[in-house]
Amino acid sequence: YLIILNLIFFGIHDFRKGKYMESFVFAGITLGLLLFIHEYDLNELAKRKLFTGQELLTSKETAYGNLTVTKTGVQTNFYENGVLLFSTGNVAQREEDVHYAMLQNPGAANVLLIGGGVTGTAEELLKYPAIRQIDYLEMNPAIFILAKEFTPYLTDKRISMIAEDPLRFIKKTDKKYDVVLVNEPTPSGAGLNRFFTVEFYQRLKKLLTPGGLVSTRLTASENYMSDDEVAMQTSVYNSLKISFAHVLAVPGKKLYFIASDSTLKMNYTTLYKKQDLANKYVNDAYLNDDLLQFRADQILSAYTDGSLLNYDFKPSVYLLYIRHWLGFFGWDIRFIPIVVLVLILLFLIMAKPMATAMFTSGFSGAAAEVSLLIAFQVIFGYVYLFLGIIITVFMAGLTIGSLLSKNCRGDNVMKLVKRVQLLSGIFLVALAVMLPLVKGVQHDVLIRWLFSVAMLLVAVLVGYQYGVIVCGSKKNAGRAVASAYSSDLVGSALGSLLVVVYILPVFGLTMTLLLLGGFHFLTLFILTIKRKMKYL
Repeated sequence: YLIILNLIFFGIHDFRKGKYMESFVFAGITLGLLLFIHEYDLNELAKRKLFTGQELLTSKETAYGNLTVTKTGVQTNFYENGVLLFSTGNVAQREEDVHYAMLQNPGAANVLLIGGGVTGTAEELLKYPAIRQIDYLEMNPAIFILAKEFTPYLTDKRISMIAEDPLRFIKKTDKKYDVVLVNEPTPSGAGLNRFFTVEFYQRLKKLLTPGGLVSTRLTASENYMSDDEVAMQTSVYNSLKISFAHVLAVPGKKLYFIASDSTLKMNYTTLYKKQDLANKYVNDAYLNDDLLQFRADQILSAYTDGSLLNYDFKPSVYLLYIRHWLGFFGWDIRFIPIVVLVLILLFLIMAKPMATAMFTSGFSGAAAEVSLLIAFQVIFGYVYLFLGIIITVFMAGLTIGSLLSKNCRGDNVMKLVKRVQLLSGIFLVALAVMLPLVKGVQHDVLIRWLFSVAMLLVAVLVGYQYGVIVCGSKKNAGRAVASAYSSDLVGSALGSLLVVVYILPVFGLTMTLLLLGGFHFLTLFILTIKRKMKYL
């Protein structure tokens, strides 16, 4: 529709200029597009292209992102924002998700299931006669609606479906559980990374009854493991070890970590025979205790780095996961930070003072915006619903900053530019100190307001910097605008890229903001050195 509006605008413009032929061409293209949109659903066409080879059952836009359900043979697949959440029909996977944990504590009465219940996991739990209650958590309530429509599961009265952010649920609940199953996908972003952190496991521990246990899983290769895959597993394993006395690695279709303060055993064949179960795969014929122990020992022997940990505000696992999967296509993103840092250094050395200042503001503005979005996602588990507000606030801040610079004088431009660099550095350092404290605030509305205000102030400083630089070059405004705008764009692009693929996962959110603040102080120093150079 935006394309159509632009075509209409150009058509009217050409018609008023007397360019009737061009205006009729625009009118024809517009009419053709309108007819095409009326005849075909572009969103559905795009989805069918994305999920080639699968039958598209439905696709819905929800407050937490796009939810798509497809079918492959008898298997039903659930995707959220293009990421596969779970699939039905995989009996071996479903049994492993449940029984590796439940055989350690078969008398469990209350179970907390975080994700994956749509696949029949909840029904698998009900094979144990002691089960009285299963609390099944999904953040997106649309998953429950679509599950009832497209799967035969979740009908037993002992299954309680709770549509709430799992982290917020475990913070406020006073219920106790014998077993907690975390069946979330391997983290491909900060939202999923929250389910594999030290903080998350420490909260889960408080919910456990004496002898209770937690089970989590990661996608893993059955034989050869890349360095990134080993590092990812090591980080999750170490994060569990901080909270629990015992952590058992169980290799299966995926790699399972069972954690508890009570002793855990690998003799699954014996444990299975003690139960009256009729499993198709996870049974005494499928299981081989010696082989499981051998593979587990091999895996654990690779975990040599005891310092690797995964935190909410230092999400190392999702970076390792992305690097691991890109490695399948021959992509190595480890060189990107080096290239970007070299480009930044060259720009700071070669650029003139005002271009340097605008580059820094663009870099830190974009980097701070991305950092705040990731922090918001860590706290709330989603960003899709809030993204429109954030973008609006940021654009409003740029506008306000530019308007505030209208009355600047050309003779004090350098002084104002330095002042903005100083204020930006101080603000980012203050933000680094305050943001971890915000995570402990219990009022959701207040947190959203704080994020909005922080985003607004970041944008105001960037907008004011841009306006001041342009204001100081009124005699050569065209060149000033081009230089400032291009410097801003280059800085923004590099800032967004470097923060996402390197700085934030490696150094954490607090250190990222401190580094951005330090970048402004460095720029202030460079501007002082270059004070005798021309502005642009």
